[in-house]
Amino acid sequence: MLDYGGTMVKNNEELFLLYDCYKKLLTKNQIDCFELYFIYDTSLVEIGEQLGISKQAVKDTIDKAKTNLAKYEDALHLAEKYKRYNAIRQQKHDLECEEYAKLLEKLIEE
Repeated sequence: MLDYGGTMVKNNEELFLLYDCYKKLLTKNQIDCFELYFIYDTSLVEIGEQLGISKQAVKDTIDKAKTNLAKYEDALHLAEKYKRYNAIRQQKHDLECEEYAKLLEKLIEE
């Protein structure tokens, strides 16, 4: 489990959700390192060779990207809202239409 400020990133699934929500707020270098490492399973050494930077610089860039993703979530709460929205959608079949609408309105107002 990783703790970056207030947001706890428990696993890669949560990290990928944060990435999907906030990718456009990262630098190009952070995106490149993050994707090569997590999506394409490239080693730190290989990434460094491809980008012309050291292994330590790659690690630092990935760590900075993860820290930034958590900071953005602390400020904007988009991933949290997305998870709550999906939970509400899953319950939709068990709820009356009026209850469903109230839950969605409450989520939108937040």
